[in-house]
Amino acid sequence: MSYSINDFEKAINAKGYHLDRIRQNVPGVVHTAYGSVLFGNIVREVYWDQEGKCHSLKRARLPMYDLF
Repeated sequence: MSYSINDFEKAINAKGYHLDRIRQNVPGVVHTAYGSVLFGNIVREVYWDQEGKCHSLKRARLPMYDLF
């Protein structure tokens, strides 16, 4: 399921994550969102796929940071 940009922004803000940029396939629908999360004392750069599942930039799954 794909989510709108508005849904992604609300979910990211509600969880306290930082959003850097969003890639779209269809206008208004998220393909990939890039941002960062706080991992202990370290800021970790991640991305979320169109389903809101979180991955590291090296493609390792990080389910603790999923949005939906």
